Amino acid sequence: EELVFVGMRPPKHDARGDFDLGAELETAYRKRKQEQTDNRSGYTKALTDLKDVVREEEGPHMRAELRGERTDWVTHMIETTKEIPDDLEGFYPDKFPEDEAKQAELEAAAGKGKKEEKYAPVSVFDFDCSCLLVCSPAGL
Repeated sequence: EELVFVGMRPPKHDARGDFDLGAELETAYRKRKQEQTDNRSGYTKALTDLKDVVREEEGPHMRAELRGERTDWVTHMIETTKEIPDDLEGFYPDKFPEDEAKQAELEAAAGKGKKEEKYAPVSVFDFDCSCLLVCSPAGL
């Protein structure tokens, strides 16, 4: 195909000697679609591999760091209010204030009946990180 494009080889002809443009377009279309399929599957495999690497290599460090931050927050709350907090609900808005704003914005958009996009943007951190005890890309 490259030689035909450069002009070093004559184009393929059918039995009548005419150039079969429709067949060439069809094969090019199928090649493109096959390449798109291969690239999409490679991307999803690479994404899951990256999630596994982050979970295995950075997960323990993130878990220990956030556990320390929670302990410091509970200690600070005990010092200021002289009471032990019942849960960590107050910790997350203090730690991730932009997540609260984004959540409120998403709820408002969902309430208006906004049509959802066909493909949502994918983040490396959009995985179930219950083992990390937190799920926020802002904390990284």
